[in-house]
Amino acid sequence: MWNVKIINPKKKLIYFISPLLIIGFVATSLTSYFVSRAALRDRITLNELPLTSDNIYSEIQRDLLSPIFISSLMAHDTFLRDWVINGEQDETKLIKYLKEIQTKYNTITSFFVSEQTRIYYHADGILKKVHPDNPLDKWYFRVRKMEPDHEINVDPDMANQNILTVFINYRVFDYDGNYIGATGVGLTVDALTNLINSYQKRFDRNVFFMDGQGNITLHSLPDNHQAHSVYEIEGLAPFVPTILDSENHAFTYERAGTTAHLNTRYIPELKWYLLVEQTEDKVLDPVFNTLIVNLLFCFVIASVILILTNFTINHYQTKLEKIKSETQAQLIHSEKMASLGILVAGVAHEINNPANFITLGSYSVEESIEDLRNFLFEAIEQDDSSSEVIEEVENMFRSIQSSLKNVKEGSSRIAAIVENLRTFSQLSEAEQKKVSIIDNLQSTLRLVQTQYKGIVQITTNYQANPQMECRPAQLNQVFMNVILNACQAIQAKQEKTKERQPGQLIIQTFLHDNQLAIQFKDTGCGMSEEVKKKIFEPFFTTKKVGQGTGLGMSIAYGIIEKHHGRIEVESKLGEGTTVTIYL
Repeated sequence: MWNVKIINPKKKLIYFISPLLIIGFVATSLTSYFVSRAALRDRITLNELPLTSDNIYSEIQRDLLSPIFISSLMAHDTFLRDWVINGEQDETKLIKYLKEIQTKYNTITSFFVSEQTRIYYHADGILKKVHPDNPLDKWYFRVRKMEPDHEINVDPDMANQNILTVFINYRVFDYDGNYIGATGVGLTVDALTNLINSYQKRFDRNVFFMDGQGNITLHSLPDNHQAHSVYEIEGLAPFVPTILDSENHAFTYERAGTTAHLNTRYIPELKWYLLVEQTEDKVLDPVFNTLIVNLLFCFVIASVILILTNFTINHYQTKLEKIKSETQAQLIHSEKMASLGILVAGVAHEINNPANFITLGSYSVEESIEDLRNFLFEAIEQDDSSSEVIEEVENMFRSIQSSLKNVKEGSSRIAAIVENLRTFSQLSEAEQKKVSIIDNLQSTLRLVQTQYKGIVQITTNYQANPQMECRPAQLNQVFMNVILNACQAIQAKQEKTKERQPGQLIIQTFLHDNQLAIQFKDTGCGMSEEVKKKIFEPFFTTKKVGQGTGLGMSIAYGIIEKHHGRIEVESKLGEGTTVTIYL
């Protein structure tokens, strides 16, 4: 009879707490999952796909800079103009000239069309005469009338078995400014194909180009989804008119049983549309796996709490059975049950707090564990428990607190790394804003210095830290280029001299003539005067083939110039380089 009164309320309490804990944990985990899924979708549509599109567009523009420069040289070449002005005598000289251009610059074709004779000269000889009634010759008469000096056009190359070719058509004028013809070079679209294939492999995204009629011109679609037109791609056809009416757009649709996100961009140089597509299935797999892990973790925690709760109740039940007086037993029982209710309410309150951030959850669990520890030790002391039991419980709590400490330390490190990367790229901050230059510089520095730990010792001295209007992402790119160049110069010197001591990179800021000066001084290999004069030229690099593009300092120079600043470089071969940026 007496045992029934004690045990039944205990079972009822366990039965009441169990579903509350399970429902609370499951609801929290599911909420975290749906929030994470929504955040991933936003990251894909607002950041990752536009960034991939921008990178591809930038690389296309980079690949087109060299042929545009070659065509410009041809259009202003005195030999070509003199040969035309002198009556186009001895066409073998011009053909030899075109062949030399094609061989030297590794182009698929080089050409000149004369305005006077309408002859199409090619590196392999005279190809034909252009005529306004021939559809294949419309390009020339379009170039003849256009206002810009050059254009980029994609057409089949008649001289190379109609291979799809990117042509740079440049207008040629005599010394009096009269139009005398069109010249230029052609490149195959293999470079674009390799580019989109590399992005498909690196980022697991489908990249393809579409012309103004919806035809797919180049693509990286898997074999089971290949199509000749975007109208054949499941879920995408209804959006084609909108794509053709705007330069940039983002879409979400269902394809092959999964949600797909698409970013589009018009490429005016090619008159094509760039489409970058990413499906959710592989991206959401880690989030779903995390949900499963969280649910398992929640069930483990709920089980621990129920075990501790059951242990506490059993402890008070034993104590009550030893009390002789029924009145005293009932009083103690009421007090203990009231305390238990407060404990359970506190635990439930901590559990029901939003748990989608690991750091906040670890602090809440730590507080609850500490309360439970104090409560249990009060109970154990009143029960005159043995020292072995006390020591065992103490060890258990030490282990739990040590684990929580590891969780907090790990989450803090993750938060710090994520904060540094966010501050450096700032890809969504394309417009000017007022920021602390030093904060951005420090964020960039923290990302670089671990790569050269033991090789470069970096010292900072910030004498000035004003708030400035700027484009933070672009300045971070400048800082990254300059710091990497300094570290690589130090590493190259150490490899050459077998020096074991780390090199020095001193970064300091100060005010100079009402400008912020940011100075990078290294003890690297330095530069000769000849090299120093060329460091801001596009495609100039002293690095080995495959290790540098020669665009880093050229891009940095352009960014600083847009910020109405300047870059000064001082260097001595074998001693080091000092780069000072004035903003």
